[in-house]
Amino acid sequence: MNRDRISGLQGPSSAAWFWIGCLAIVLVAAAMRFTGLSLNMPFIYHPDEPNNLAVVQQMVRSGTADPATFLYPSLFYYLHVPGQLAVQAISGQLSTFAMQSMGNGFTPQPAAFLAGRVTTACLGTALVVCTMLLTREITRSCWATLLTGALAAFNPLLVAQARMMTPNTPVALAVTLALIAAVRVANGAALPGYVLGGVMTGVAASLKYNGGLVGVAIAAGHFVNRGLSASHLGRLVLAGLASIAAFLLTSPFLVLDFPGSTAGVLTQMHIYRTGHPGFEGHALTVNLAWLWAIFGAPVLLIAASVFYPARLRLIPIAVFAAAYFALLSIQVVRFERNLMPLVPALIVLIGMGFESIRMLLFRRKPQSLLRDALLVALVAAVVAPGLARTTTEMIVSHAVDPRRDARAWVSRHVAPGASIMEDSYTIFADPKIYRVSGVSFVLKEKIPAIAAHDVVVVSRRGSGRFLRGAPSDESAKFRRIGQLACERKPFNDAAGIAAIWVFRLRC
Repeated sequence: MNRDRISGLQGPSSAAWFWIGCLAIVLVAAAMRFTGLSLNMPFIYHPDEPNNLAVVQQMVRSGTADPATFLYPSLFYYLHVPGQLAVQAISGQLSTFAMQSMGNGFTPQPAAFLAGRVTTACLGTALVVCTMLLTREITRSCWATLLTGALAAFNPLLVAQARMMTPNTPVALAVTLALIAAVRVANGAALPGYVLGGVMTGVAASLKYNGGLVGVAIAAGHFVNRGLSASHLGRLVLAGLASIAAFLLTSPFLVLDFPGSTAGVLTQMHIYRTGHPGFEGHALTVNLAWLWAIFGAPVLLIAASVFYPARLRLIPIAVFAAAYFALLSIQVVRFERNLMPLVPALIVLIGMGFESIRMLLFRRKPQSLLRDALLVALVAAVVAPGLARTTTEMIVSHAVDPRRDARAWVSRHVAPGASIMEDSYTIFADPKIYRVSGVSFVLKEKIPAIAAHDVVVVSRRGSGRFLRGAPSDESAKFRRIGQLACERKPFNDAAGIAAIWVFRLRC
C-alpha cells in the first residue's frame, strides 16, 4: 500500500507503522476484554447472565434448538451453545447454579459462565476490528483509523459489556457490519453489497430486536447513491428480503412458536412503555448524560464531521445514529447497555470529525516528525477520557467489592442457623449455614415479615432504587428497619457511598 493511500506516520514504512499500530490496538483491546472474566466467581453478580445461561443449558440438556423464551431472539442463545457443549464435554455435565435473589447467586461450575464470557470477549475484540474497518470504508487516513480503533478499544461501555454473557456486544458487532455494508452501498456497491447489508440487518435483529433498526442505514446508503429513482428500488427490496430471511433462519422459533414469540415481544414492549423501577423516566437527558460519561468532550468532534469532504459517505451512519438514539429516547425505560449498537457509529463520526480538523490544519504542511508527534498528542488527548475511565473501573472492580466485604462480615458476626432476608444484588449467604429468604426488594415486603428475621440485608441497587428522590413509603420502611435493628453495618463502594446495609435485628 503506497503513501497516497495511507497518509501520515513517518518511519521506515508508513504502511508498516500503520499495521503495527492496528495490531497493537487489537491486542490491547483483547487484553482489556479478557482481563477479569472470572471476577467475583463463583458468586453471580449480574441479573441477566444466569437467566441467559439457564436458557442455553436447557437447550443443551434437552438437545433442542427451541429456546422456549423470546425476551431475546434465538440467535443470541445459539451463539453460546458451543461453549456450553465444550464445558459439558470437559466436565462431564452442566451443573446447576443457585440464585437467592436477582443478581445474587452462586455457581459450583464457574467454567460455564466463563465460557459465555469468553465468547462475548471474542466478539467484543472483533467489534474493535470492525470499527476500524468501518472507518476504512470512509477514509484511507491512518490517523482516523487508528483513532477510532483506540476509542473502541478503550471505550468503557464496550469494555464492560464485552465481559458479560449478554446480547449487547453481539448486536453491536452485527450492527457495525451492517453499517460497513451501508457505506459500501452509498459508495455504489454492486448487488452483493445490498445482500450483505440485508443479511447483517437480519442477524442484528436476531441477536436483539432493536438491532434491526440498522436497516435504515442500508436505505439511506441506497438513496445517497441512487437517489429517489424508482428504477433502482429492486436492490433495496432484495436487501429487505435478505434481512427477513436471515432473521427467520437464525431465529426460526419466532415463527414455529408464534404465540410464544408474540407474547415475548409484547412483554418487552410493555416493559419499555410502562417502566422499570430505578431505570425509568427522562430517557433523553439520561441517555445524553451517559454518552457524555462514555466519551467525554471528544464527543463534540461529531459536529466537525460535517466538514469532511466525502461527507455523503457518513449519511448512512448518521441516519442510523439519529434514528436509534430517537428510539431509545422516546421509551419510558432506559438502560445504558442499550446504547451499545450506537457507540461504534458515534466513534466513527468522532474519528471523521478529528480527520476533518487534521486535514484543515495539517494537510498543506510538509510531513515531519514534529508534525506527527503533535498528531499523536492530539490522538492521545481524544482517547484519554475513555482510557482513564476504563482503567479506573477495572482497578476499582478488583480492589473494591462491598458485597464481598458484607459477606465476610456476616460470616464472622452472624451465628449459624440465623434467618436472613436478602435483597436483590446483595450477598449469597450459605444455605447450609443460614436460613435464607431471598426477595426482589426488601422494602416492598411488609414490616412484620421483615421483622421476623434475625438479619436483613438491603442493597442500593435493589431496594435502594426506591430511596432516591422524594420521601416514600419505602423510605419510611427503611427508617423503621433501622429503628428495629440492634446493629446496622454499611459497606461502601469506591465512591464512599453505602452499597450494602446489613441490619441485625437480634444481637
